[in-house]
Formats: sequence, C-alpha cells, structure tokens
Amino acid sequence: MIRLLLAGFVGLIVVSTSIVASQDAMTEEDYDAAMKEIRFTVSDIQGHIDARYWPELDTAVGRLQSYFTQVEAFWTARGTAAAAGFAQDALAALEEVTAASAAEDQPAARDAVKTLQASCGACHMEFREETPDGFRIKP
Repeated sequence: MIRLLLAGFVGLIVVSTSIVASQDAMTEEDYDAAMKEIRFTVSDIQGHIDARYWPELDTAVGRLQSYFTQVEAFWTARGTAAAAGFAQDALAALEEVTAASAAEDQPAARDAVKTLQASCGACHMEFREETPDGFRIKP
C-alpha cells in the first residue's frame, strides 16, 4: 500500500513538473543538458534495480519521465514526429519500469530498461551525429 501511494505521489510530481516545464520551450542547449542528465539517471536506475532499491528507483524514474516529456515537446515543436515518437516509446518503457518496481520484479525492471535503451539508441542513430566537439542534432 505504501509503495502504491509513493508511486502515485511520484507520478503527481512528474505531471506537475512536466506542466511547468512545458510552458517554456526547450532550447538546443537545454536539450543537450537534458540528454546528459538522462544518461546519468539511466545509469542510476540500473544501479537501483541491481540493488533492489525500489523507492530510489521510483524517484529516478520520475526524473526521467519529466525529461522525456520535455524531449517529446522539443521534437513536437520542431515538427519531427519520428523523434517525438521515440520519446513516447521511452515514456512507455518507463511505465514498464514503474510497474516492475511496484511488483519488486527485478528481471522485468531490467527488461524495461533494455526497452528504454533501445528507444534511445534508435533515436540517436536517426537524429544525432558526432562532431569533433561531441554530439549534435543532425541538421
């Protein structure tokens, strides 16, 4: 019961944060910063799953949901439906992580993270390119 309440509370925070965040258009610099935070947070959730730190996992998933909601809005504003779709796929995978966390199902949580990473990788292959200074959105 407590886990269910915690998951609901985290969801409420994510929705509230997403509404506030979506009021300001994300710049490419914001997008770059979000991508870096997403990378670190995905690493965090893998550690939480491995250690079975379910409440911490829920908190990290909430952060990722907020970021991917912003990423979806970024691509939608640019008229790039395919990239927005990858962000939607990531959000769906995060819902799977949340469900696995609520059930304390480590294998299912790991599988959901693999789904998340596949969505990220597909988007990166299509919309990101490497430059001498790092990565950028393909023109």
